[in-house]
Amino acid sequence: MNNSQGIHLKIFSAFCSHYHDLKKEGKISQQQLEEVSELLDNLEKYSYEEVKNKLEEIFPDYEAQELPRYYFSRQQ
Repeated sequence: MNNSQGIHLKIFSAFCSHYHDLKKEGKISQQQLEEVSELLDNLEKYSYEEVKNKLEEIFPDYEAQELPRYYFSRQQ
């Protein structure tokens, strides 16, 4: 595993952990956890705009802010 892959794995793990914590705290539903987990598992398949749109679909009361473009810049 190269350094870039290691960084991506750490970021992925942090996001997964955070969403699981939100579920435990009752701030998101089981369905939302499953949907965001699916999105994270397949993140490489989506463009920046698609990820923003999917997050807004999963969390309709949340207005997506600008997402970090580091991950997406290497895909375009």
